[in-house]
Amino acid sequence: MAKSILIVDDDALNRELLQTVLKRAGYTVLQANSGKSAISLVETEIPNLILLDVRMVGMSGYEVCKHLKSNPQTKAIPVIMLTAYDEKSGEREHAEEAGADDFFPKMRGWQVLIEHIQKLIN
Repeated sequence: MAKSILIVDDDALNRELLQTVLKRAGYTVLQANSGKSAISLVETEIPNLILLDVRMVGMSGYEVCKHLKSNPQTKAIPVIMLTAYDEKSGEREHAEEAGADDFFPKMRGWQVLIEHIQKLIN
């Protein structure tokens, strides 16, 4: 059975692009367009990993990550924070403080992202 990955991003184009990349790599994909919908979704369907955008309208990715990591039922789910910012922006430190398992600047490339995913769930 394919491992499932939840994509959380308020940008539909980003979600669709990530879905294409992940499906080609053999993963089952779930999507949420907001932090609140992601939290609701993981109450009924536990993914093997969550890709969580940092900057979203409503709840930020940091807030969502803190919520997930403080819940005994979801704290073990690996979370990779995605950002359009580079590593010098201080985003990595914020992601670590929120409890993220990894941090990934989107500009690094999709193959590198797949490698990060594989390290966390394979």
